[in-house]
This record gives sequence, structure tokens and C-alpha cells, in this order.
Amino acid sequence: MGGMSNGTNTPPNNGMMTRTVVIGVTVFLFAAIGGFAIYNTFKSPAEKEPVVMACEPYGDQSESLYPRLALPVGSKAPDFTLKSLEGETVTLRDALKEKPVLVELFAVWCSHCQETAPILKEVQKEFGDQIAILAIDAGGEREGGMTRAEYLQVFQPEYVMLDAATGQTDTGSEYCLTSFPTLYLVNQRQVVKWRSLGSLDEEKLAELKAAIRAL
Repeated sequence: MGGMSNGTNTPPNNGMMTRTVVIGVTVFLFAAIGGFAIYNTFKSPAEKEPVVMACEPYGDQSESLYPRLALPVGSKAPDFTLKSLEGETVTLRDALKEKPVLVELFAVWCSHCQETAPILKEVQKEFGDQIAILAIDAGGEREGGMTRAEYLQVFQPEYVMLDAATGQTDTGSEYCLTSFPTLYLVNQRQVVKWRSLGSLDEEKLAELKAAIRAL
């Protein structure tokens, strides 16, 4: 009679297999995390995730009675959710999914804003297929000044008008608002590419158009 075989099909050591799998997964995770960190370190600035930067001085401060501040070019534009004058909810992030956005913070009683209104109307006509304009009424109404109803009747804007008072956060503060009007051109990565405080003169308008074409 033949003796019992020692057997060549020895059952696997489950403990050893488990340790091997755990070690393999751990090594893979460390490699993946390390690879991502290296990529994030060396990728170009244009690829890096934008961040909201602190307000900085804008232009010549010597002739101003108060600090004039703005978001830096290259900063992430803060997101906002506001109601349009028609009652629709508008979010910057969602608007940017369609096209870049020119954000204006203005007041209906502001004379420089009233001068800027027809200029923005022309910008909308010329570049409406390339950008959207979101005009945020951040000044409310002032006694003796033009009312919102009068503003709409006189200038008949053909772009979206938003009410800052409908937001859950202070959009004016988040956009460093110290002067009316304040404008920011924001690309689809939500990065500020151009900015302007005060009257939109011919020089600033030329800069804006060049910035739009460069998007």
C-alpha cells in the first residue's frame, strides 16, 4: 500500500496573502499621492487651482480721499448667488459654464455708472457671443438720485441685472468694492483677467476689448 502523500497542493497561508495585499495597496496609494504632489508642484501657474486673493490698492492713491481697493488680476473671483430683477437665481459659477463674464458692481444713482451703462450696452452688442455681462446693483437707492426704475427706463440694459441685497453674503466686500462702478473680467476658470474702478474711459475700454479678445 502506498503511503499518504505529503501533498503538493498545500492550502495558501491566508494571513500572508492578506499582508501582501495590504502592503501592495499601501505602496500604490503612497505612489499615487506622491505623484500628484510632484505634478501639482511643477505644473504651470495657468494649470494651478486659482485662489481668492486679498484686496490690494488700485491705481494712484494720492488723489483719493479714501483707499481704492480691488481684487488682484490673477485672483479667483468669489462666487455669488443673486436674484435677477426678474426674480431668477443667477450664480457666477453656473454663468461661467457658458462663457466668460464681465462683472459690474454699480449704483443706479452713481453718475459714473450712468455714463458706463451705454458703453456696456455697446460692449454687449460687440462681444455678446464671447462674454456675458452681469451687472450687480450694490448701491441701492439714494434720496435725490436716480431710482432703479428710472435707470432701467433711461438706459434699457440688454444684459443681466442682479440685486446685491438678495445675496446671503456681502458681494461688495468680497469684491473689494470701494468705488462705483467696479468691473472685473472673469475667464471660465473663474480667474480675474482685467479690472477697472471708476469711469470707463476710452483707454480702459480699449484695454477691456483687448482682454476680451485674449480670452
